Amino acid sequence: MKIHFKIIFIFITSVLLISCSEKNEDRTVITFWAMGSEGENAAPFLKQFEERNPGIKINLQTIPFSSAHDKLITAFAGSSTPDICQLGNTWVSEFSAMDALAPLDEYISVSKIVSSEKYFEGSWQTGVIDGKVFAVPWYVETRALFYRVDLLKKAGYDKAPDTWEEFIDAASKLSIDENNDGKPDRFGIYLPINPNLEPIEVLFILQNGGTILNDNNEYANLNNRETIEAINFYVSFFRKGASPTEQNQMTNLYQAFESGYIGMFLSGPWNVSQIQNRYPELNDKWSVAPLPKSKDRSSNAGGSSLVIFNSSKNKLACWKLIEFLSEVNVQREFYKATSDLPAVQEAWSDTSLFNNKRMNVFYEQLKHSKAFPKIPEMEQILDKMGQYVEMVIFSKRTTEEAIKGMESDINRILDKRRWLNRRKNEE
Repeated sequence: MKIHFKIIFIFITSVLLISCSEKNEDRTVITFWAMGSEGENAAPFLKQFEERNPGIKINLQTIPFSSAHDKLITAFAGSSTPDICQLGNTWVSEFSAMDALAPLDEYISVSKIVSSEKYFEGSWQTGVIDGKVFAVPWYVETRALFYRVDLLKKAGYDKAPDTWEEFIDAASKLSIDENNDGKPDRFGIYLPINPNLEPIEVLFILQNGGTILNDNNEYANLNNRETIEAINFYVSFFRKGASPTEQNQMTNLYQAFESGYIGMFLSGPWNVSQIQNRYPELNDKWSVAPLPKSKDRSSNAGGSSLVIFNSSKNKLACWKLIEFLSEVNVQREFYKATSDLPAVQEAWSDTSLFNNKRMNVFYEQLKHSKAFPKIPEMEQILDKMGQYVEMVIFSKRTTEEAIKGMESDINRILDKRRWLNRRKNEE
């Protein structure tokens, strides 16, 4: 009898296991790699998606930003890329050139949720390579001017500087030598000496009507009046003592801003909540303004986008997830969870954004955002430009010498690109 019951138990258990297995097999499982705080906050949203789409299960993997690029390259080399991924906007061209990303045009053409006109132009363009769309913006960021209202008022400015002329003048007046030793003890602005990670000098070049590369992105295009003026403008903040050259003395940007050691800096929207949370007593003494303009107010089109890898066998399920994360209400709720600015413009009508004057500045600035040249070599190019700007700041090169050096090094970086383009045209 015992054996009989044991056989029945084994049979029932086997049926249940088979049933569960078949149920799991009926669900499409897609792997989603997300990075940093986005990955840490994505789970509740993915659960909502799964509830709405019971036939799809999301396998979320959160990756630190610091190791994300190397992990993605390794995954591609080992044919183990995820189905869908968050990708920094400056990485899209690199992975597109590797033929790692699936074009999304056929999905967009029939979508009622995703279309180019719903996004900021500069951000949308970061995902368009050679006329095809490979990425849909998930969240956006750009640079704006953070400034101390009280300090500027003492310097004679009732509002933030609006032009380049006012910008350098205000920064100079905010720089104070308190102990009369011939060296400033307070500085008008913080600018990086080597702006390779924060390419502010590139923003100045764009604002002044310059470009980095020629139309087909095969050669540098820096040896012109617009670029020379922009580099000189950047360097002038250091030459006038308006930005510190001994930056090892400033270990904490927030403390420096709170103490008045620096009166202005250029940064992104994440620093709004950082300053508000760290120094609530400073609340009415600081604000954010659009970047001062030369010919225009050009800024970078930063943030992250969503991509589908070519290797995915579940592209339609991935696209459903992209559409879900692009819905206006989901974009709004994701902003509340992460402070990441919505990529979809309609989401900005939410009162938590609309009534936030500091965040609204970024909405206006995003209208002037531009995509940097969309080529895999762009990060190398920005690194080279930063190195030469540092040489000019410390008078190791003149601006003209530095620009010639930039062009020479950039053209060497682009050698392979020119060769590949020639091969492609010959075929």
